[in-house]
Amino acid sequence: MKPSLAVAFDEFGFETLIQGFLRTVRHHPDPAALEEYADEGLLGDPSPLYPDPGPAEILDSEAFGPAPKTHTIERLIIRIPGDAIHPATTSVVWAYRTRVTQTPRHTAIVLHGGLVGTEPRGLDLKPYLEWCEAAAVAGLDAIFVELPFHLSRTPEGRFSGELFVSGDLIRTLDTARQAVREIRSLVGWLEGGGGPPAGIVGFSLGGFVATQALSVEDRLRFALLMAPIPEPAETFDTTLIGKAIFPDFAQPGLTEADLRDLFRAVRPGAFRPKVPLEDILILAARYDQTVELAHMETFAAAWGVEMKVHDVGHLAMPLDRRVHEQSILPFLRRYV
Repeated sequence: MKPSLAVAFDEFGFETLIQGFLRTVRHHPDPAALEEYADEGLLGDPSPLYPDPGPAEILDSEAFGPAPKTHTIERLIIRIPGDAIHPATTSVVWAYRTRVTQTPRHTAIVLHGGLVGTEPRGLDLKPYLEWCEAAAVAGLDAIFVELPFHLSRTPEGRFSGELFVSGDLIRTLDTARQAVREIRSLVGWLEGGGGPPAGIVGFSLGGFVATQALSVEDRLRFALLMAPIPEPAETFDTTLIGKAIFPDFAQPGLTEADLRDLFRAVRPGAFRPKVPLEDILILAARYDQTVELAHMETFAAAWGVEMKVHDVGHLAMPLDRRVHEQSILPFLRRYV
């Protein structure tokens, strides 16, 4: 993709999302809630933020779409034990699962980017379901998880992802914690007989959530992280979408220093992953207007893992066939 086209695609896409933010009720954080995340005791070990709730329970499942010869597709409704971390979220999760007809070695848990579901024709959702299909064709099971406040989990009167990514960035972290809790519960269910052991695939916001799961979950077997927001304070301060929501974060008197305190313990480069380093691959977009390439390089070096750079922008990464064929599929095939 040409640099000018990649940048223009990102700028147009994010401007459309920003207009959505500006049409909604503004979201502001409670400054008193900052203290929990600024705790010095979390530095290097954010595990107290992410307790394991225990194995998930499958409430219902139904066939989804026509079944190919190589695999089946089903929609799952999953209950996570205990109460949700944020009162506005729910402990019931919607997911799509592809299951191969032969015995697979692994399950890929797939996490989407932020604000997915706002494109009325479903085009922003399509790549993730294609990844699940590709995993199944390659010989892996896959579970596509709807993140809190997105898609079927969007509260009435809101748009998909609005309550996850907003000026109330403390709620953003509360919701990320909820998502990690759900991943750990799914991993526990798979370990208990629900399916083969899991790895994780995440893009953008889903990539950030995946990094947090890697800080505590040693039962994950692999991780593919695409533009996973390694410096969230910078992203929510200086980027196009950050500039739209930072004024709402600052409205109750919070500052850029408070923003850095909020994300200091959960910066992906601030802790070590529980998954073996050789089983982690990071993908970066050279013309990304949300996640700086320099931040990605620093993050990959901090973890000591392989990183590949593709000539695309942020929003094009999940759509680009070369990313799919040159990086995503070859990585998944390692675990067949």
